[in-house]
Amino acid sequence: MSKQVSYELPLNSKDATKVELRIAKKTIEKLLAELALEKKKSNRLQIQFIESEQRFVHAVKDVPYPMIIHTENGQILAMSRGLFEITGYDESEIRTMHDWAEKVYGATYEDILVHIKDLFNYTEFRFNGEFNIRCKNGSIKNWMISSFPFDFSDESNKVVISIANDITDTKKIKQTLEESESQLKRAEMVAGIGYWKLDLKTRLFYPSVGTQNIYGISADEITMEEVSKLHHPEYIELIDQALKGQILKGKQYDVEYKINRLIDNKEVFIHSKADKLIGDDFIFGVIQDISERKEIEAELRHNESKWKLIIEASPIAMAVNDSERNITYLNSSFIKLLGYTLNDIPTVEAWWPIAYPELTYRNYIKKVWKFTLDNFTINGGVFVPIECKVVCKNGIQKNILISASSIDSARGGDQLIIFYDITERVLAEKRLLQLSKAVEQSPVSIVITNLRGEIQYANPTFSQTSGFTLDEAIGQNPRILKSGETLDIEYKKLWETITNGKKWIGEFHNKRKNGELYWESALITPIMDEKGEIINFLAVKVDITATKLAQKALEESNERYNLVSMATHDTVWDLNIVTGELIRTDRALLGPTKFQHLNANVGELNWNNLVHPDDVTDFLNSQELVFTNPNAHLWEHEYRLLTDQGKFLHVNSKGYILRDENGNAVRMIGATQDISERVAHLEDTELQNKRLREIAWIQSHIVRAPLARIMGLVDLLLIEEDMSEETKMLLQNVLLSANEFDEIIKSIIISSQTVFSTQK
Repeated sequence: MSKQVSYELPLNSKDATKVELRIAKKTIEKLLAELALEKKKSNRLQIQFIESEQRFVHAVKDVPYPMIIHTENGQILAMSRGLFEITGYDESEIRTMHDWAEKVYGATYEDILVHIKDLFNYTEFRFNGEFNIRCKNGSIKNWMISSFPFDFSDESNKVVISIANDITDTKKIKQTLEESESQLKRAEMVAGIGYWKLDLKTRLFYPSVGTQNIYGISADEITMEEVSKLHHPEYIELIDQALKGQILKGKQYDVEYKINRLIDNKEVFIHSKADKLIGDDFIFGVIQDISERKEIEAELRHNESKWKLIIEASPIAMAVNDSERNITYLNSSFIKLLGYTLNDIPTVEAWWPIAYPELTYRNYIKKVWKFTLDNFTINGGVFVPIECKVVCKNGIQKNILISASSIDSARGGDQLIIFYDITERVLAEKRLLQLSKAVEQSPVSIVITNLRGEIQYANPTFSQTSGFTLDEAIGQNPRILKSGETLDIEYKKLWETITNGKKWIGEFHNKRKNGELYWESALITPIMDEKGEIINFLAVKVDITATKLAQKALEESNERYNLVSMATHDTVWDLNIVTGELIRTDRALLGPTKFQHLNANVGELNWNNLVHPDDVTDFLNSQELVFTNPNAHLWEHEYRLLTDQGKFLHVNSKGYILRDENGNAVRMIGATQDISERVAHLEDTELQNKRLREIAWIQSHIVRAPLARIMGLVDLLLIEEDMSEETKMLLQNVLLSANEFDEIIKSIIISSQTVFSTQK
């Protein structure tokens, strides 16, 4: 600026007046020259400003996402290519904001115009909200719209820039996923998804698949210290106190806390409940993700460059490359999404190995990028977005959809590269596919009905079990499986239970399509919407026909076994050799309460204490002999056993020994038989043998003694010489008869000895 000049003239001197006039004239001429120069500079700046505005408007028109620049009087200064591509309209159809509101908002357009008018009262960035946009073909799109004021050349007419993010696909995927998760929630509960276990001795934390997803970890086993690192600092003491209360005082573990997921450091709120089983060293718990997705608003910064303001204000990650392949700008959303700054990636060549460290994949992406970019820049085609996997600065890999646009096509220089984070969408699609596959491949029947009980979905296992195809089952009531074996009152109780919002668990005796009967164990539960209203019913059913048949066969086998045991008068037992525990497995087969104490635990009554004191040593030695012989598997011993009536009975016990992999005896299963009658019979036989021995002694010493004397006298008489032949012959006959009698007595003695020896 020129210095101030006084225009007051002194009146006391004519010459002085002339001098002052000449000075004033020169000063005025100098001021006029400076004003002319300033005007020339102003005109040149005005021209540059207008050219900049034109380039800005041109850049806006080439933006691939929806954007409108409009004035307070309803005039539209520019609309982006993305807006026309999504809605299907062209510039000839939308000339003013009134045209825009009337076409895309329908009956509510007047309220929208009022809302648009109100935007010009704000002086900073404003998040407008979510709106339903009607496209030219009649389809409805969901847009998230933000607006902010913008200084343009015409100061008399205010300008607002509105930017939209098309979230239609995201909302559809989210809605589909929520519906699927709602339907599968009960089935996942049956499968035990979303639980964890803490070993109090080793401090190891065992997460299920659901818990791993919530914590963002991939390990099946992790230390509690590593888990604690994921807990938000302000909640660590709360969690520790809750665990101590559960462990030391048995208090209920029920806490809500916040974590930073390991996989992406995302903050997640968790509700966890747990309990410790009595006498157990583990705590079992369940967790639930109770966090809601928060809207992230990018902080806007006003920059000298208008296109930088737009990029910086965008919630979408963007980067700018110049014609020399230098990366000149990264907006805050880019840094937040991928973590890189200009110091990390100053050029495009520096970007490739960092974002795509694997060489083969990097070369593939570079080829696709070059082909797509050449088609866009050289041939003037449309840039087809590229979906790829980018490695962030923290090492996490994200799914990114990359697009490009010319930011200054008049000079043919800078390029705007846009990075859409589709990681959640890809994960949602993958999770939806996994959940769908889990249902389709589930070994149990899963059926979903409407409120009228009509089948809307059934998985392949249902068809395999029932014989009905999916086409045959859709629209039918599950009563097509009704066999008549289940009472109507049971179906009534079932319906009352689930319509009251409760789950029903029970069994059905159903009929297949071919008429064959089968058993099913079923869990039927209502499916609630976000308002708690029932929208569907879910049935998870398992074919238990084989189990039922096996159970029946087992009962019949046990009955036959009991009858056989009763017929043989045996008491069957099972001995744990390690603990000494003896368990009876039959039911009083030897008569009422005869050996009932064999049911007793070793801590209450020891088997050895029931053995007769005189028989204990032999009893223990017989067991020790076979238990310590790794090749022995059979044990048998006779001894006297105490009954419940306080009497000792003679018994015979036989057992089969089971051994572990080291050959140690660990278990013996056997039977004990009452042999009292047999022992009594042997005692009677022994008495008879004693009497027989006495008879034999009498025969040997009393009967034979006189006979021997007779035989001796006869021998003496036969020595006489003067005896007649007739007398001699008579005596010889007497001697012969005596010898025969002696032989008979000898035979009786030998026979009695043989019988005694055999019986003994």
